[in-house]
Amino acid sequence: MSTYTLRKIRLFIILVLVQALVLNYVQLFGCATPLLYIYFLIELPRGIAKWKLYLWGFFLGLAIDTFLNTPGVATISCTTAAALRPYILEPFLTVDASAEFEPSIRQMGFDKYMYFSGTYTALYCIIFFTVDYFTLWHFGLWLLSIFASFFLTLLTIGAVALAFQKR
Repeated sequence: MSTYTLRKIRLFIILVLVQALVLNYVQLFGCATPLLYIYFLIELPRGIAKWKLYLWGFFLGLAIDTFLNTPGVATISCTTAAALRPYILEPFLTVDASAEFEPSIRQMGFDKYMYFSGTYTALYCIIFFTVDYFTLWHFGLWLLSIFASFFLTLLTIGAVALAFQKR
């Protein structure tokens, strides 16, 4: 097994454990929770095979669903977000970006990285809370959950990305 794969598995485990043991208990206003585990999907390289991307998304969602008791919500959301990731990443890349390109503050610059992360996080929050609520009876709570979780998630992703920019 390559060191790259071991690094990804280690990051996967750390993010799932941090989400399950710490961040899931951070709930502002009863509806806003930081969803830091999507940082794993954001950090995957540009040229990763689609089937690998789908598998990483599926297993990430499955691990989150297992630990947080959200039957299928995170699995559907992570798999869908993984499928849409190449299309969201493409506008933020330069023409000469290689297949090994991994989105990071060092590679993209702070502004572009945060725009990409923000776009991806917004999409993920919309998918996650739409599947979670599965009704529009609580339209206000649905919107509040999306916006509040989006801002908390983007704040935590920015903090983690800044902390790891020296890699």
